[in-house]
Amino acid sequence: MNRDIRTCLGEFFADSPLLQLALTWLSGKPLHDQMLPKLSAWGHFARATMWLSSGVGLAWFSCSSGNLELLPAAWTMSLYGMRFLQLVVVHNAAHQNFVRNRFIDKNVGFWVSALLMIENFEFYRDNHSRVHHSWKLLSTYTDPTVMSLEKAGMVSGRSVWRLRLSLVIALFSPVYHLRTFYQRIRSYWVASSLHAKLTILFVIICQIVIVVWSETTFTFTVAWLIPVTVLYQQAALLRLVVEHSRDEPTTKRCTREDAAPLTTAVFLGVAPPQTQGVFSWLLWVVQMFGALIVRLVILPGDSGAAHDWHHMHPRGDWPNYLEERRKEVLLRPERYDEVWGYWAALEKSLCSIARENR
Repeated sequence: MNRDIRTCLGEFFADSPLLQLALTWLSGKPLHDQMLPKLSAWGHFARATMWLSSGVGLAWFSCSSGNLELLPAAWTMSLYGMRFLQLVVVHNAAHQNFVRNRFIDKNVGFWVSALLMIENFEFYRDNHSRVHHSWKLLSTYTDPTVMSLEKAGMVSGRSVWRLRLSLVIALFSPVYHLRTFYQRIRSYWVASSLHAKLTILFVIICQIVIVVWSETTFTFTVAWLIPVTVLYQQAALLRLVVEHSRDEPTTKRCTREDAAPLTTAVFLGVAPPQTQGVFSWLLWVVQMFGALIVRLVILPGDSGAAHDWHHMHPRGDWPNYLEERRKEVLLRPERYDEVWGYWAALEKSLCSIARENR
């Protein structure tokens, strides 16, 4: 059964505590009696920054030395750093919950957003807290998540196969990516502060100066622009589509618990095969490698494994989300549900969009 996958993995690798920690990180689900290390907000921030800088550095070396076979690894590292900074650091800063200091949270969220040229933090913070975290408005047509998906062709009431087709088209559509990046930059100019306008202008000018001064247009494009635009937006879209299910428009929500079924924890991993066949084990290795890529690029941090807990406790102890969700599930199991594997989460989300009528 799906709910036994983590237990199966734990039993198979029972002799290695370090490997158990790695499996907990990969799957997003700890064993029921597993001891977890205490983590800090700045530790998460430092690791994400290290991943990003190492990825950009490796990509730069790859282009400069002609070793282009290193690019997939470099882009994966960069994407993990970027997506973790947005989905975890900026996200919690928007809740004034990064370090729970209003000044620090505001500036960390603002500068990380500006340097990555993602949505203006001021705009994101207001919409995210006021609309997306309203249990009455979550996953409705006023929710920014739903609006973003509809711009990608994920329109409510369409058949599942057509939604799949729309997703694939959006992922590789130059029009979609140009429009999305334009909207990211535009958020710094429309209904924003002078500080936001000057900051994004400064960031763009600095990048132009670096390219002109160093005469490294190709390297800069491959090492930075492609990951921060097209690859980032592909990863973001693949995350958005599994973030929440859709409700019927007539559904009335009276409490936060009524909105709980809209968010499902997404765990990653596959149980080890029960046979000794070489093909079965090769397939398992491939599937676990796929889970690793999803964990790094699409669902870093608590964005998949504990997003349901986050909506119940938006100002909870996010650096230790694995432990916090585990404790909460024991206390209030009726609030929480889970699905194993990205494809299962995608099908569940697409089916909820398909059955919803305007």
